[in-house]
Amino acid sequence: MGEADGAPSQTDAGSRAAATRPPAWKRFRGWAVVAFLVAVGGVAGTAFAARSIAAGDTANSRDAFKQSSGQVASTLQLAIQREQDLVITGAGFFLGDPTHPTRSSANGRPRW
Repeated sequence: MGEADGAPSQTDAGSRAAATRPPAWKRFRGWAVVAFLVAVGGVAGTAFAARSIAAGDTANSRDAFKQSSGQVASTLQLAIQREQDLVITGAGFFLGDPTHPTRSSANGRPRW
């Protein structure tokens, strides 16, 4: 068995396998391209996810701001209304009762 009968020898088979296999630097380049694509895909996916989460947080924040500003406006409106009621009540008391006690008439002593 050898070259005379047309069958390839073991050294020929090993050299053919080495000849059909790409060199190490080409294999490294292929894996480097795959690693680069995976990294780019991961960065793009992370950026997309972060943008989606930020958009959701922005909407939630906007809704919370609207609700909180509405509560503040309502509280201020109620406080102003109570202050107006107090002014009107005080004015009615002093204008409606001409005999109301004053400091000068009571000489500093409360009247019961």
